[in-house]
Amino acid sequence: MTLSSTILFLLPALLLFLVLLPNTTMPATITPSAAYDLVNQTCKNASMGDPNINFHFCIKAFHKSPSSRHANLTRLGLISINMLKHNVMNTTCLIKILLRNKDGNQEKDESGIKVGLEDCLELYSDSISTVGEAARDYRAKRMDDANIKISSVMDDCCTCEDGFHDVGVASPLTTQNNSTFQLSAIALSIMDMLPFSS
Repeated sequence: MTLSSTILFLLPALLLFLVLLPNTTMPATITPSAAYDLVNQTCKNASMGDPNINFHFCIKAFHKSPSSRHANLTRLGLISINMLKHNVMNTTCLIKILLRNKDGNQEKDESGIKVGLEDCLELYSDSISTVGEAARDYRAKRMDDANIKISSVMDDCCTCEDGFHDVGVASPLTTQNNSTFQLSAIALSIMDMLPFSS
């Protein structure tokens, strides 16, 4: 058998190997049951590694996102950042609504709430662009930069919540701040799980 006939004989097998190789090492899609298992395992690992992450909150958050049904771990990280961005944007809108209502119904004992809402509006407005930058860093695998930005958003929601307590009034944003905090913690936890995370 000559070299050229050997190459012609092996060429179909080599092409078949190259076509099948990507499918055997990394599936193009993940079955819904495998994705469900991945979400469960990811949330379990995240909640075990960080006492600030509630397992059930994590599961519910991912189940609300249809794209998590077919996601791998890297994609779950981006989904968590996108969920965080939506939460931050929705909270910003809520704060604006609450401020409009406070302007029309200003009472003496609610002045602390208005000041707190104004501070939170500034924090959350800045967080919208910060989360967007974190998503770009994440896609570019600049995990240290993404981590710093997500941590900053986490600090901002705590600062928002503390602002109400500092003036002795109940926060009208506790639920939103807790969600922002947990979604930030989930994103940070997933970044730590990734093999290319530094």
